[in-house]
Amino acid sequence: GEWRYMEDSHKSMLLDAGHIGQALYLAVEAIDLGVCTVAGYHQEEADALVGADGTEEYTVYLASVGKCK
Repeated sequence: GEWRYMEDSHKSMLLDAGHIGQALYLAVEAIDLGVCTVAGYHQEEADALVGADGTEEYTVYLASVGKCK
């Protein structure tokens, strides 16, 4: 948590986001769907989509999940 790592807390947060993303890929594959991570997104719109304030909380990882053709 932030209380433990202070100014370096963003590093562990991003590592956690990567681990969650990898788990998402494995889970989606297991149920025969597809996933695509999204690197280019509008920060303010993504934050608004998930109800994040953009200051204390913000979007760091986006992925779309769906059926493959």
